[in-house]
Amino acid sequence: MTNETLTYHLNIKRYHPFKDPSASESEHRVQFADQRPTVLQALIEIYEKQDPTLSFSYNCRYARCGLCAVEVDEQPVLACVTPLKQGQTIGPLSNLPLSKDLVINRTLLETLFLREKFFRVPNIQTGQAADSPADFLQMKLHPDLETLLSCIECLCCQASCTVLAENNESLYAGPYVFVKLAQLHLDPLDSLDRKAQAAQLGIEACSACGQCVCPQGIDIYNQAIRPLLGQE
Repeated sequence: MTNETLTYHLNIKRYHPFKDPSASESEHRVQFADQRPTVLQALIEIYEKQDPTLSFSYNCRYARCGLCAVEVDEQPVLACVTPLKQGQTIGPLSNLPLSKDLVINRTLLETLFLREKFFRVPNIQTGQAADSPADFLQMKLHPDLETLLSCIECLCCQASCTVLAENNESLYAGPYVFVKLAQLHLDPLDSLDRKAQAAQLGIEACSACGQCVCPQGIDIYNQAIRPLLGQE
């Protein structure tokens, strides 16, 4: 007995900076015998059998790499675990520069991280770096650090940020940036003043709306924003 083949209609927002600077949409139909296809499966099907010019990103297909994040009906999601439904509109993440179609450009964030030293900087002069493995194991870690380190850098939180959506000219760097800063702030081996960095990156503009989308379940306001505001 074979499974019934179902046909899905969907729209994809398209953007080609060199061909047409304005956004457009393409309509597609895809068929699956699989009763639970995902949005990512649909994108792969379209790319392989209908339109090889379609650009999107993915790697692991298992909600671990964060590369396949897109917006489905204007909601940031991971394409690899989002069920395909009839009539969906798939677009790129909001509040981020685009490279092409569904592919976002991370260059500005990468440049920021390098400039602001978004990596552990131990204070060797004061011996903050653990003198031995035993010293490291005895360090008391903040209970939220493990959760913050589960971030897969999908940037869904940036796309869902109301502050970024309302004012693209704001100095507010966005929730993803503050998650990365909070990881370092709670790292007992890091020596830089991450609260001061957060202030310079506009953290006080956070509206505390609680609308940050995180597929990993990080409570971004309480676990990242508040500690950087000194409200631990």
